[in-house]
Amino acid sequence: MTGDEGTTQVMANHCKALTAQGQANYVEAYEAVVTTMTLFLKVFRAADSPWVMAPLYALVFNLRAAAERADDDLRRQNKPLCKLSDAGSQLMRCFRECLTVRAPPGMQHCSDRARSGSTYI
Repeated sequence: MTGDEGTTQVMANHCKALTAQGQANYVEAYEAVVTTMTLFLKVFRAADSPWVMAPLYALVFNLRAAAERADDDLRRQNKPLCKLSDAGSQLMRCFRECLTVRAPPGMQHCSDRARSGSTYI
C-alpha cells in the first residue's frame, strides 16, 4: 500500500465515522474510528517525517470521545458496556507504536520526535 492509498483509506473511514456520528449511530461510529486508527498506524509506520503526530493526537482524542458516546448508547439499550475499555487497548497500541517507531538512516530526529510525542498520547 502506497502512502497515498493509505491516506485515502484513512480519510474514507474517517468520513464513515463522521456519517455514523451524524446519524447518531455511535457504536458504528466508534468501530469506524477504530478502523481509521488501524489504517492510520500503517501510515504512521511508513512516514518519514514527524507530521503524523498531530493527526495521531486528534485520532486518539476522537477515539476516546467516540467510545464514551458508544458506551452511552449501549447503556440506553441495556447492553454491556465495552467500548471505553476497548479504547484503552487501542490507545496502548498507539503508545507502543510511538515508542517503537524507527526512522530511516539519516533521519533519527524523526524517531526522537515521535517518541517524545508519545507523552501527549
